[in-house]
Amino acid sequence: MDSEKHLALLDHFNEKMVGKVRAKYEEAYADYSKLNQQLNKSRKNEHEWNQRVDMLQFQVEEIKSANLMAGEDEELEKRRDQLNNFQSISDALSTSFQLLEGEDGASAIDQIGSVMQELQSISDYDDEYQQVSDEVQSAYYALEDVTNRVRSALDAMEWNSNELDEVEQRLEVVRQLKKKYGNSIEEILNYLNKIENELNEMTGSGNNLDDLAQEVEARYQKVKKLGTQLTEMRQRMALTLEAAIREQLSGLYMEKTQFKVQFTPKAEPDRTGFDGVEFLIQPNPGEDLKPLAK
Repeated sequence: MDSEKHLALLDHFNEKMVGKVRAKYEEAYADYSKLNQQLNKSRKNEHEWNQRVDMLQFQVEEIKSANLMAGEDEELEKRRDQLNNFQSISDALSTSFQLLEGEDGASAIDQIGSVMQELQSISDYDDEYQQVSDEVQSAYYALEDVTNRVRSALDAMEWNSNELDEVEQRLEVVRQLKKKYGNSIEEILNYLNKIENELNEMTGSGNNLDDLAQEVEARYQKVKKLGTQLTEMRQRMALTLEAAIREQLSGLYMEKTQFKVQFTPKAEPDRTGFDGVEFLIQPNPGEDLKPLAK
């Protein structure tokens, strides 16, 4: 008889007694084994996991420290163009202002003002004159507004030798981030949101190795508790089985033959429990107990 079948035969001897506890044990062991395999796999992959976490943390910090704003690159490029063409812009604004509001009555506003006065003087004589006069008056006020805006723009023109360098440096920061994380600031910010979510998932309690190990230990303790109950039941059943076998042997005039159920704890539990079981027999007095399988 194969010794590997001895445990199953022992359980079968009183299935009613041991069946429910064994079923609970098997379920608990399956839960423990599955999670323990996950833990072992996670530990093997811990180096790669740590590398991924470190990389994500670096990327999040790099992007966040840049304090990017949507559309910022377009504004920076626009400002760079303005600074690179500062003199041309300044000259154009200055010339425009002189033409709009020059001296000696030669300015555009003065000329339009004169036209407006002349037309107003005849507006009562014809509706067409009045309409033209009104349109020139509107043009005069519009030109006044343009003149004020040109003056404000000219007053705001102030050369700062450091600003162009600052703009170029900021654009370089944006360019470097675009090389790594996206073709636009919007793509970079979307990538930031994606990796922040991944980082939160990886470092959350559900994926923490310490928490996972604690859960494995809790499940192992449940397995151990049920396994101990199972062992105690089997040991009681073994005593009953030994007595029953002795009774059968006695009926066969083999009173001197001894039968023994030997328990050997397993190094690690498996789906059958913590017990290694083997039937032993002593055919004659004075002989050693021998495995029944031999």
